[in-house]
Amino acid sequence: MMKIEMLTDDDLLSATRGLVKRSLAVTADLLTHLGEIDARQLYLGRAYPSMFAFCVSDLGFSEDVAYNRIAVARLGRRLPSVLDALRAGRVHLTGLRILSPHLTETNVEALLSEASGKSKQAIEEIAARLAPKPPVASLVRKLPARALPEPTPSLL
Repeated sequence: MMKIEMLTDDDLLSATRGLVKRSLAVTADLLTHLGEIDARQLYLGRAYPSMFAFCVSDLGFSEDVAYNRIAVARLGRRLPSVLDALRAGRVHLTGLRILSPHLTETNVEALLSEASGKSKQAIEEIAARLAPKPPVASLVRKLPARALPEPTPSLL
């Protein structure tokens, strides 16, 4: 194997892009496996109370990594095309997790297409559009005056 320092700039960039593609495929496969472990509830037979506890304690994931992967693994079982989008590098894992509450069988292809190639912030904006929050009240009300307790006479 050639030392990385010996690679030309073009070869290094090409090799890195290849690693990214392989990484996406491995991540999609991992999520497929996690989804099946979750569906079979295999964590229960290994004394873990939840899929989350299994991922953190047995697989060594950090809490946020476990949360994201479990959410997208469950989504992938329900809507397999999301894992295809991840595998192809169209939508990143975090973006899929952000979109997960909003994706349905009827809108999945349109939303994946809209989110394709977008940053986390841009996908958060898509999610916000799908589930807008009510506007914050624009007025401030004065609270009623509170009666102060009578002063107690001081002892001299």
